[in-house]
Amino acid sequence: MDLIVSEFVRADLNTSGVYQAGQTNTEFIIANKQGFAYGSRKMLTLKRDEIISTDQTEVVATIRMDFEKLFATTTPVCWVGYDVTAGVA
Repeated sequence: MDLIVSEFVRADLNTSGVYQAGQTNTEFIIANKQGFAYGSRKMLTLKRDEIISTDQTEVVATIRMDFEKLFATTTPVCWVGYDVTAGVA
């Protein structure tokens, strides 16, 4: 299982997993990567345009993708755990 540490996970939650000033608990999120898939509806397209008056080149990239859960809605693929003491190595 891969472990990814993120600065976007709060470290100021109370024991119920809700923000509360002065608290030091955090949470963790577990996701089954095999429960999700992404598909390509349109492959990557690059286009460029030369703007002569300003001596610039404009580059635009477009792609159409989709990200979906593979299992029925009754089958969990993500879990959240809270009431974890932050800063413990």
